[in-house]
Amino acid sequence: HDWYWLLALAGLIAPDLTFLAAIGDPPPAPGLMPPKAVPLYNAAHRLLPALVVVAAGAFLGSSVVLVLSLAWAAHILWDRSVGYGLRAPDGSIIGPFAFTRGRPVVQDDPHGQEPGRGLQ
Repeated sequence: HDWYWLLALAGLIAPDLTFLAAIGDPPPAPGLMPPKAVPLYNAAHRLLPALVVVAAGAFLGSSVVLVLSLAWAAHILWDRSVGYGLRAPDGSIIGPFAFTRGRPVVQDDPHGQEPGRGLQ
């Protein structure tokens, strides 16, 4: 089990590899993600699927699945703790701490989940 740290590292890094979905596209404006990468990024940064896989790993007794999925969940929770949320279709960050050019702004969730409460 000396190689489990590699699984943990993979689980921590893999969600951000979704940026690769936009290779070849022109770079977006600063602070935005290429719109082509947004659906995959959002899918990899939702907590519920990660927790379902954690539960499946525990139920199946699979330490490999458990390590990968716990690292995946940790990645998502870390992102949320430092202000990175899901992305809107234009590539901007959705949520209460959306930033534009280094300044906090109020931004509502276009999907109607919860209005933003940005820093004033």
